[in-house]
Amino acid sequence: MKNNFLSKYGINKNAITLISLIITVILLLILAGVTINLTIGKNSILQLAQETRLTYTKQNAKEKLELVLLELQMNKTTDEKYNENDYIDTRIQENGMKINENIVLVDDYKFIIDRTIPQIAIILGKEKEGNIKFIYNPSLHDTEWTNDRLEITIETQMPQYQLQYSLDNQNWNNYEEVIIMEQNGIIYARLINDLYEVIDYSIEKVTNIDKEAPITLEIALTPAKTSVRVDITKAEDAKATIISGESGIAEYRYRINNETWSNWTTDTFYTFNEIYGDLAGVDCIIDVEVKDKAENIKKVSSNTKTTCLNTTYYTKTRWTTYRFNCSNRCLCRLYYYKSI
Repeated sequence: MKNNFLSKYGINKNAITLISLIITVILLLILAGVTINLTIGKNSILQLAQETRLTYTKQNAKEKLELVLLELQMNKTTDEKYNENDYIDTRIQENGMKINENIVLVDDYKFIIDRTIPQIAIILGKEKEGNIKFIYNPSLHDTEWTNDRLEITIETQMPQYQLQYSLDNQNWNNYEEVIIMEQNGIIYARLINDLYEVIDYSIEKVTNIDKEAPITLEIALTPAKTSVRVDITKAEDAKATIISGESGIAEYRYRINNETWSNWTTDTFYTFNEIYGDLAGVDCIIDVEVKDKAENIKKVSSNTKTTCLNTTYYTKTRWTTYRFNCSNRCLCRLYYYKSI
């Protein structure tokens, strides 16, 4: 039961033993007349004990990661399915750790790994919110799609260190101004001290830029005597690439004979009614546009003709002249209609 409790809260037995020993020493020192300030104040024995516990915890986190990486090194030469991407991610996550590109979090401690070996490249401290922060300008959330460039600002709450950024994780520049992203990619950021030691490290994956219009839009037209129905039979967005995302199909709009477009809608069908014209039918040009969630648009056009009006009621006698109301109709002419 005791071991289960310790494991549940991530407490190392060796660390507890050491801390218990130090506390015992503190009590003995107090009994021996050593001042309270020396035992529990700044730079005190108690502070030393706390730092020792953190060192043990960080060392345990490092050892956990090293065991997994050692297994991966062995699998690299023995497992045909091994790769430096999904394979490594899966193994690390299966062992209760978090990974994002080359950053691994173990018990809230941050490590940078070299995927090619794989092994630990840099040991950092505890993960802290705000050490390095990426801000999208204008206030566009990183999950909202755009077909424009993105402006990204990097901020830090640790101004005593130099903030640097890189777009390839190799060539680093001091951060001085807004970063312009014309396409999807990764921004790497780090804090270094005067000795060029890495104090903290973070990345931002830019994945919400989509500059490619939908690649497929197919329609079917069903004409009637005074109407035409349009059905979307297939619509596909451009597939994602390294530099451009796939935002997905959003909406459609329709028009006939270059008249005003309909409103954008998610409906995949539309009917043009009250199309009047010749007995032989009316020629109609149907335009349909589709847009994806990043506002990229693709257009297709197709021609059709309304079907012939029923000529049963047309004879050679008793003709009278009748003009249809022509509002919102693609073509209007005089008809000779026999009143029944």
